Parts: sequence; C-alpha cells; structure tokens
Amino acid sequence: MENGSDKKTRKIQKTTDMENLSEDVKSMINVMTLRLCALPFLKSSPMGIDDIEDKLEKRKYQNTRQVLRDLFEVFKERNDKTFEIIIDIDNKEHRHRITVTKEEMEKLGIEMTKRLTTLVDTLSVEVQLRENPLAGKILTALKTRFPNVGEDKLKAEACKISTCNEEDWKQIVARMNQENENNKPGAVYKRFRFFPSQRSEGGGAEAVHQHIAGIQFYKMLAKWSQPGAVIPVPIRKVANPQDAVASFDYVKNPLLEEAFDAQKEIFRKEGKETTEVFLFHGTAVANVDSILRENLSLELFSEEQGKERKRVFGEGIYFSEVPAVSLMYGNGLILCKVLLGNCQLFSPQPEAKQPEIPESFDSRAVIAMEGSSVIHVVKKPSQVLPYCVVQLKNEALSSEFHKPNHVPVHRPDGRDQEGKTK
Repeated sequence: MENGSDKKTRKIQKTTDMENLSEDVKSMINVMTLRLCALPFLKSSPMGIDDIEDKLEKRKYQNTRQVLRDLFEVFKERNDKTFEIIIDIDNKEHRHRITVTKEEMEKLGIEMTKRLTTLVDTLSVEVQLRENPLAGKILTALKTRFPNVGEDKLKAEACKISTCNEEDWKQIVARMNQENENNKPGAVYKRFRFFPSQRSEGGGAEAVHQHIAGIQFYKMLAKWSQPGAVIPVPIRKVANPQDAVASFDYVKNPLLEEAFDAQKEIFRKEGKETTEVFLFHGTAVANVDSILRENLSLELFSEEQGKERKRVFGEGIYFSEVPAVSLMYGNGLILCKVLLGNCQLFSPQPEAKQPEIPESFDSRAVIAMEGSSVIHVVKKPSQVLPYCVVQLKNEALSSEFHKPNHVPVHRPDGRDQEGKTK
C-alpha cells in the first residue's frame, strides 16, 4: 500500500533527466537547511539530511522520488530520548549546546514536513513547466491577463489548466480573475469565491465563510418550501434548491467593517442588543458592486423599489431572513450581517397606513404570524455589513412565485398579496 510520503513524492514523476532534477533537489535541500528547525535532522540516526546530500552527490539515487521519500522519512523519525546539538563557535573551547526533547523533535518534524511538502509542490510545478510545452504557453497567457496575481500562483494554475477539463479550468480562471481584482492598487474591497460543487482548495481562513453562508441559505430557503407550509407573503420559486447555488463570494471591506464595529460599540454603550443576525437583501445584479463598495443606503433602496412606491413598513433598509422573499426584488442576493439594536416587533394592521418606526427603536421586525418575522427594516447603513454574495445558477432562477396561502402583510414595495400595486 502506498504510504503518505509516496503520495506526496508521486507529484514528481519518474524521469531520466536526473541531472536537472538533482540540481533542483539540491537547491531545495539548501533552502530547508537554512531553517533552525532543520538542525536536529542534519545528522540524525539512522539517516539525516547530510546522508541524503552525500548519496545525492555520489549519484546513488535513480530518480528524484527516491530522494524526496528519504527526506520525508528523516522528518518522521521520533527519538525516544533527549537530543543534543553541539555547535562549535570559532573553536572547540567555545561550544553551544542545544537540547531538544522528544516532544520538541516531533513538533520540529511536523514543521519540516510541511515545509518539504510546500517545496515539493513548487518543484512539481517547475518540472511540469519544463516538460509540458502547453503549460508554458498557458502561463504566458495568464501573465498577460492577470498582472496582479503572483507568478508562483500563475505557474501552479497553468499546470492545472493544462490537464483539467473545461468546467474545472473555467472555475480556475474565475478564481484568478477575482484575485487579480482583489490585488489591484486601490481596491476598496476583496471578494473570495467558492464553488459549492467542489472541495475548497487552499481557501485559507476565508473558506469557512462559504459553509456559513451555505448553511444559512439552504436552511432558510427550506423554511416555506415544504409541502403544506404556510406562506405569508409572495416568495420566488427556486428550481432544484439543493443544487441552486453557482458560487458564494465572501466579501471583505475594511471601511464598512470599521463603521459596523463602531455602530456595535455605540449600541453596547447604550445597553442595546449587539448580536449580529444574518439577513438577505435582494437587488438588481447591477447594484451589487456599489453595495459592496459603499454599503446599502436609503437612496439606493428608493431606486430599487421605484420612487412611486411607498415604503409600507417605514423608512429604512429592507431585509428578509428568507432568501426566496428577497429574490422577489432581483437576482442579486446578498447575505448581510445586521445589527438590530432596539428592535420593534410590529404586527401590521390590514388596509391601514403603517406608522414610521418610533424614534426609540433602531429597527423593526414585521411579524406575519406568531413567531415568524417576514421582513426586517433597519434605520441606518452602519447597522449593515455585506457578508456574502450568493450567486444562483441561471436554471435555478424563475420568474414564477408562490402566492401567499395565509392572511398576508403588505409587501414592502406597496403591492398587495397578488403582487399588484395599490
């Protein structure tokens, strides 16, 4: 059975060009040995890095995979006793002893294994570029198209594109395009794109936000979609809801985060609720970029709904916890973090003009039926932080909607339960 080190070294294919590869490996070993945590492994027993370099020099290896396998084995060694390193400074009369315990050796071995894995990946890319002319041509094209993406990343992606299918390379290009935009000088915000149909590759700390957004979307989409569910307001039909999302774009805008945190601190000092809640906002796709740059605003909401339409539930920015409600107002679906502060629970009176949100409240939760808030209205943009753009697949979007089967509240754009403007 293939062990862990074999799987890693399998990235370097067997080759007869040992002259070039041995130089690559020598350079890689030199880089590793510059790290202090490599010291205990230089002259380890039964084999150390020095022994591998000696065998490499004497051409005792047939291919690079054998060299890498030995290196991984060195870092897997676990001594049962304390290990001492003696460093001579100028002469034997000036010696410095470094003591490394068994537990410390294990930690150093793990660190060096991680470092070696990274270097193997880099070496694998260099070998592929050298042996695959197509990857080299793709790299040249990527450098021109994505000038703000690092060369190491472009090299790795060029190798992937040269061997993958059309769907996969399109997603790779989409990710690089977003990274290129993120790294542009003067970029106000950054987007990190994740595809739910694939495992996240190297998503770093941002990858967790895909799962948070996904859970929120699918959980709330299902809220009124079950057979026999009571639907209090019109909701957009979403085809094949379990496979409806094309991508999640986590958004990071430092200026908006600062304003949001400042608002949270104000609420905290005033003794108000500071818990962040996830709510959806639907808008035209054309509005999404400006919202991510500058946040939602009362003016934008007015433009979205039309100047002739009335804000039925009071002045503010409108949200819903149910994405199918927000999708009634556009295909641009943004999941936001929202601070409700002092929130008014509001049950509207049918056929009556609804009052504005009282001055003592920071938001309003419109209750359609007991225990269910259909719409949230917040007074200020600083209570809102765009968190994630949920991009639905074209085939999942429909112009159809489910009609209410419960005595409804008015829609926030002034329409009645049939979707007609009053």
